[in-house]
Amino acid sequence: MRSGSSSSFPTDRSREADRRRRQRYALDAVRPTNNAGPRDEELELALKALADYDTKMPAPPVGDKEKIARYHVNRIALLRALAKAAKNDDENRL
Repeated sequence: MRSGSSSSFPTDRSREADRRRRQRYALDAVRPTNNAGPRDEELELALKALADYDTKMPAPPVGDKEKIARYHVNRIALLRALAKAAKNDDENRL
């Protein structure tokens, strides 16, 4: 590979940027745009917990399958709480 060419594998810097972007999008999704409607505190807390996990946990090394799996398995409880909070919000809209 030539020096200066980009690799197809994500770097630590790109993973950190992706993590920050996911956190920003997750928090923006629950913030009311005009503050006219009620806020869903449960959904906001679930999103914040997931975003905090994503920012505090180090990015697993590319080649270490065990650490990558553990990282994603540990997110399951947070994702379940998020799905539960979002489900309640969707049921109220119908």
